[in-house]
Amino acid sequence: MTFLRRALDRSAGEVAVSYALLLASVGVTVAVLSERHVRELDELAGLMLLATLLLGLVVGLGWRRLVIGLPPALDRSVVLVLCGAVLLLAATGPVRRSHDLWSYTMYGREVSVHHVDPYTHVPSEFPQDPFLAQVAPRWRSTPSVYGPLFTAYSAVSTRLAGDSERANRLAFQGLAGLAVMAALLVLARRKTDPVALACLGLHPLVVVYAVGGGHNDPLVGLGVLVGVLLCRSRRALAAGVVIGLAALVKIVAALVIPGLVVWLWCHADRSRRRDAVRTAAAFGTVVVAGYALAGGVTALGPLRAASRNVGWASFWSPVARTFSGTPVAAHISTLAVASVLAVAALLVARHRHDHGPEVLVMAILLVYQLCSAYVLIWYLLWVLPLAMLRWRTLTGQALLAYATVILFASSFHPAPDDRLESVLFEHGLALHAFALLTVVVLVGAALRPRPGQRTRTVSRSARMADTSRSPAPTADLSHTTDRSITAPGPIVALGSMTTFDPAAAAACRLAPR
Repeated sequence: MTFLRRALDRSAGEVAVSYALLLASVGVTVAVLSERHVRELDELAGLMLLATLLLGLVVGLGWRRLVIGLPPALDRSVVLVLCGAVLLLAATGPVRRSHDLWSYTMYGREVSVHHVDPYTHVPSEFPQDPFLAQVAPRWRSTPSVYGPLFTAYSAVSTRLAGDSERANRLAFQGLAGLAVMAALLVLARRKTDPVALACLGLHPLVVVYAVGGGHNDPLVGLGVLVGVLLCRSRRALAAGVVIGLAALVKIVAALVIPGLVVWLWCHADRSRRRDAVRTAAAFGTVVVAGYALAGGVTALGPLRAASRNVGWASFWSPVARTFSGTPVAAHISTLAVASVLAVAALLVARHRHDHGPEVLVMAILLVYQLCSAYVLIWYLLWVLPLAMLRWRTLTGQALLAYATVILFASSFHPAPDDRLESVLFEHGLALHAFALLTVVVLVGAALRPRPGQRTRTVSRSARMADTSRSPAPTADLSHTTDRSITAPGPIVALGSMTTFDPAAAAACRLAPR
């Protein structure tokens, strides 16, 4: 009884500590969101890192309780309420760090106000538009790279919002917040661990960057999550349609389809192969129809131009700077695509026979984030909702660790006179090194044989060694001292072959014991 009482006391203490850490993390995040006069997040990098580390401690305690067999310390309903409150605060606050929301607004106004095609016209063609000044200068001369479905939403929302800055901002921030909340409800319906729900709904990356910035990436993540769950539940057509709709927001959702098709095709159940064909066909039909309505190949033109961009967060960035002006720099994007395909193919081969496709799809999207030439912090929202289903796997833990590193690297700007900090953070060297290390770890884990494969290999080798050392058995067993086998046996050895003798079997049954 004393041991039981101590265990219960320890469990109660862990519950209290978990809630205290969670509330502290929420409080720090709310403090960041409450700084409405801070346009940039550089001053708040320390607070966001503190909130992330506190949330990490909650994850650590949750992991420990799962390992020793204790129930979760957090209540799922409490976590959902906290997530809803923080997301609401983020969706109604000012836009910080990113100006993508105003690009969405301008592309929508090109359709709803200026009546032109955003895939062939650029925002700078409309200098009198009141929202042009808020678009980042780099993107004022770039046509839309977003899918037709999101462009249609942008057109409708800007038509309804008119010239109101607040209404246009809330249209996109609110959509991002609703997408994250919908993903949380889907996960909660599947009885996902409350710690995983907190990781998604309370992470500063999600709250401050994705929802506070009004990005459309949570929509992609929601579509990927729902599509994978539909695929696993044998609803192949619905899975293809949902992922196709996500691809009409951002075409990157198409990366999910090859992984799902491979997983379905390699499944032991032959009917899964028909599901693979249905999923691919439904996806292709939705995407082709959507882009056909948006202008066909013309709508894909901006994507081809954008594929040559190299972002600071990619480890190809220092390569591009080093070989600037040489033929190598012109092929950075090609090298990045080749690396993504190679590493993704290795991980797909590793996970193609898994019980579910979640880890396989997570690996594909994480490899894109790690190895592609142009990545941004909010791109992690493509895979974070799905990763919460398998947050304890190596891929899930690698994703959460990378999210913490890129959050700090994106938020922290070093002092101008500190050269070391400038190299590590301003140029992203620390982030690039961590990304390469993560790729090495994932590849190493994929190349390591599974425990079952290792056991079968060792057993096969042992049998071959025993066979080579021991002589072939003979049928004469009369010289043995073991009384239990002195009678004729049903197994008779003929040279190197073994056969069954019915007469010997009958003699065994009649022999005295």
